[in-house]
Amino acid sequence: MIRALLALLILLCGTPALGDTTTVSLRTGARVSQGEPITLGMIADLTGPLAEQLGGLVIEPEAGLQAASLGSATVSIDRVRELVLGAAEESAVLVRGTACELRMRQPQVDVPAALRKNTQAVVNKEPTTLRNQISAHLTAMFVADDDSIRLTFDDRDAALLSTLIEGRVAEVRAVGSGRRVPLSVAVYEGDRVVAEGTVRVEVSLKRSIAVLSGELARGETVSPEHFTTQERWVAADDDSCTADEALGQMTRRRVRAGETLTPDLLEAPIMISRGDIVTVRSVMGTAVVRLRARALDDGRLGEQIELEHTSQTDGRDRRSRITARVIGPGRALIGTTPPQGSTR
Repeated sequence: MIRALLALLILLCGTPALGDTTTVSLRTGARVSQGEPITLGMIADLTGPLAEQLGGLVIEPEAGLQAASLGSATVSIDRVRELVLGAAEESAVLVRGTACELRMRQPQVDVPAALRKNTQAVVNKEPTTLRNQISAHLTAMFVADDDSIRLTFDDRDAALLSTLIEGRVAEVRAVGSGRRVPLSVAVYEGDRVVAEGTVRVEVSLKRSIAVLSGELARGETVSPEHFTTQERWVAADDDSCTADEALGQMTRRRVRAGETLTPDLLEAPIMISRGDIVTVRSVMGTAVVRLRARALDDGRLGEQIELEHTSQTDGRDRRSRITARVIGPGRALIGTTPPQGSTR
C-alpha cells in the first residue's frame, strides 16, 4: 500500500523523462597511474546529458587510496554517489554498481631521447671478443649483413673465441674456402702474442637462386619462364646461379624440374659458328681497323678463336690467320693495350 502511494506521489509531482536522466555505471575495475588525478570517467561509464560534466569530476584520494603505491585500492559506490550528488540533482542521475577496484601503476617518466639511446647502449654493450671480430670479418668477406649470414662456431674453439680484444690488435685471415671456412687468428698486446690458432666456421648465406620449374633438354637456352627465383640458405661454397647468371645460358645436359642451376650445368651460347664471316676490330694505338675474316672455330662470348683473313697483294690473294676474342654475334676483337699517355 505504501509503495503504491509513493508511486502515485512521484507521478503527481512529476519525474524527469528517461532521456533526461544521466546514468553512471561504476566499473568493477580500472588501471590508473600513481599520482595521476582520478576522474569519474576513468572508473565509470556515463550516458546522458550530464555525462561530460560528471565524467570530469575528480575523486579525491580516500584513506587507503593515498597510501596505495603499486598495489590496489577500492572506490565504493557510496563515494561515487556522494561525488555525483554534490554536482547534480538526485532526480537527474542514476548511479549503478557496487565498487571499482583500482590497480595502481608506476607513472611513465619522460626520458630524453639522447639519454634513452645512451642507456640502451650501456645495457646492450657486450665484451668485444675474438668471436665478434671473426663474425664482422666474415660478414664483410661475403658482402652480407646480419640477416643474410649464419655462422656456426666449433665448441672446441670456445676458449680461443672468448679472448678479449678490447685495447688489443686482432688479426683474422681466411686461409682456405669451403663449407667450413678455415681462419688463422692472432691477438696481440704490445710486443706479445696473447692468443693464436686456427678456427673453422661453418658459413651459411641467404641467396636468391634459380630453380627450374620445368625440364630442359640439352642445348636449350634458359629463359625467364623456365625457372623461379627462391630465397634459400646455402653453404658458403654453394655455386647455385642467380637469375641474372642463368638467363641466356645453354644447358650442357638435360636438367630436371626442381634442380638448381649451377655453372657446371650451363655454358654460354655459341655466338660465332665455324665458317661464319666475322667482323673483326683491331685497335692500333688510337686507330681502329676493321676487317672481315672467316671463323675457323665455334666461339662463345669471351672465348678466343682463330679466324682466317684474306687480303690481296700484287693481285694475288694472301691468307693469314689471326686470333680474336668473341664480343658478340658475328663480332670479334683483337686485344690491345692502351698507348702511353692515353686517358681513355
